[in-house]
Amino acid sequence: MDTNEELELRFKEVVERLQEADKLEDTLWEIEADLLDIFGAERFTIFQKDENDKEIVSWYRTSSDSVDEIRLYMSPSSLSGYVAMTRQALMVDDAYDSEYLESVHPDLRFDDAYDRSSGYMSEAMIMVPIIHKDKLYGVFQVINNIDGGAFPDETYFRTVEFAKVVSENFRYELKSSRGAFDQLVEAGVISVETFEAAEEISNDEGVPLASVLKNKFSVNAADLGNALSDFYQVPYHPFDPSFELDPSLIENLNVGFLASNSWVPVMNDGEHAVVLMADPANEELIMEIQNIVKAVYYDFHVAFREDIDQYLGLSSKEEERLKAFGQLDDIMDGESASVSADEAGPDDEDGDILDSKEESKIIQLVNKIIVRATMDGCSDIHIEPHKGKRPGEVRFRIDGVCRKVFDIPAQLMGAVLSRIKILSNLDIAEKRKPQDGKMGLRFQGSTLELRVATLPVVNGESAVLRILAQGEPLPFDKLMLSPSNESKLIDLLKNPHGIMLVVGPTGSGKTTTLHAVLGTLN
Repeated sequence: MDTNEELELRFKEVVERLQEADKLEDTLWEIEADLLDIFGAERFTIFQKDENDKEIVSWYRTSSDSVDEIRLYMSPSSLSGYVAMTRQALMVDDAYDSEYLESVHPDLRFDDAYDRSSGYMSEAMIMVPIIHKDKLYGVFQVINNIDGGAFPDETYFRTVEFAKVVSENFRYELKSSRGAFDQLVEAGVISVETFEAAEEISNDEGVPLASVLKNKFSVNAADLGNALSDFYQVPYHPFDPSFELDPSLIENLNVGFLASNSWVPVMNDGEHAVVLMADPANEELIMEIQNIVKAVYYDFHVAFREDIDQYLGLSSKEEERLKAFGQLDDIMDGESASVSADEAGPDDEDGDILDSKEESKIIQLVNKIIVRATMDGCSDIHIEPHKGKRPGEVRFRIDGVCRKVFDIPAQLMGAVLSRIKILSNLDIAEKRKPQDGKMGLRFQGSTLELRVATLPVVNGESAVLRILAQGEPLPFDKLMLSPSNESKLIDLLKNPHGIMLVVGPTGSGKTTTLHAVLGTLN
């Protein structure tokens, strides 16, 4: 039997071999026996996170494993699923020790379905998450110490190191969701590092991944287009500057709607229509297009978003504004909120005056936010911007918990904040200092009063609107205090001097209590 020093040396050799390998799966077949010997384990499994983000599924199992596939929910219903959920490693001496598992998590249990179906008996186990830059790719699991009993600490440290090597060198191979441009990575057209950097920029700035790869990393447009064509199984339609779009094709269509949903008809003779789409897999949009563009046969081609915008004849600024108001139509969803206040028109963030139709939509949006918050029993409304072109978000605080309600297009955040400032009698030109104000609105025959605070943040301005309680103060005898507390409080109120502190979280009744006490004193 190898000494611990010899095992460590062999492990380093295996790690070096992995780091030099091109494909993880092929290399694992070759080093499987060495890994089992080094870990002192009977079996090991590598799970990958499924594309549904709810499960992990076995990606590699040792040759002695007879089960074709193991699928586990990312939850305490299984040990590896729990590790995927918490992203924390777990080592157990006996998988069937329910008392120990409950000490880790009240709902944690061992899923013995695999043992029952295979006749295998799982005992000691180590499970380590495969993570790179806070992103989960899977779980590495070793089962049963060949010497019996618990695994030694040295084995645990080696499994952690192995999972780290896998995450750093083979994370792309473990990706469960295969995207449109994966084939470019596999073919070596772009590197994994370039692809991940482009993904990060795309997510941060809200820009399509194809545009980032083409414009910031100089990836050939034809390569990207062909990859999109292979992925969606439809023809790729590059931009042709010599082609002039027939104005009659879009004369009765809302250009903002076309831009925000990234599609445009380029041909329609009444029987056959050709439509360009940025996402030809969007079946709901395809059905909507077929209701709008009347034809017998349809050909859907994939195209870059910016190419579709060029066919629509949009400049960059026009494109952003039209898309934003197209998205705003989706947010409003045909609703009209009946709120009255002193009307005034907001300017947008860049100082451009909105036209009357756009201004009306901003007013409706702010009205909708306030009305929905009131009807949902919300105590605070949080309106927060995000980085770059990512949409801002509206969150409602209900029962002490903030919940996201919907997004606001980034281009409209300035106009929304301006509208709120106008209603609160704040300075719409001041964006660098915090401001506090108050607004009063009429809704369904009653008065709504809101305290407003705006605050400059890294990405612009945020606002918090506190909805104040309405109606007559609650009488002291309606506070539902316990008899002993009520008696003590009455005695305290008889003192001519002193201070009363009423503390508690939002919505706990601080203001209600103080009003009732003041009513008693008066």
